Amino acid sequence: MGKVLETEISESVEILKSHKSKVDNYKSSKRLDSLLLLKRNDYSRLEDLAIELEISVTTLRRWLNRYKSVGLTTFLKKETRNRPYSIITPEIHEGLKKRLSDPDNPFNGFWDAQNWIKETYGVEVNYKSLWKHITTKLDGRLKIPRKSHIKKDPQAKEAFLKTSYYASPG
Repeated sequence: MGKVLETEISESVEILKSHKSKVDNYKSSKRLDSLLLLKRNDYSRLEDLAIELEISVTTLRRWLNRYKSVGLTTFLKKETRNRPYSIITPEIHEGLKKRLSDPDNPFNGFWDAQNWIKETYGVEVNYKSLWKHITTKLDGRLKIPRKSHIKKDPQAKEAFLKTSYYASPG
């Protein structure tokens, strides 16, 4: 036997319907639908309501507990995570930018960039975070083939072309 619904919704159906047009994201819309269906007394068990909303019973319980504790307006607001500040400071960002544009001293991979930051700035950066920062914010690609070897001497190329078949016009 499923748990019987005992949540009291203080707002009227009209008020809940008026909030429906103000909701701007899918999750808040689902939450509002759960309150509307509860207010209409369409379901007597949590499991039935969860199946109708296509969510888990645990999620529905969490939503109802949050509604009881914070009220309707806060319940429908989009939740933002409190993310910590970025570990890649503007100073590290500028250093990466300079190093990525240097053709004489390129990174051999993201692991090399990770080690360089640790040695230069004394900060350990997560590989995935560094990869995301370099590819999105700096538009860098470290694992691409180059036209020629980076340590090749330009004078050697010119000397080779002068002595080769391609140097003589005819």
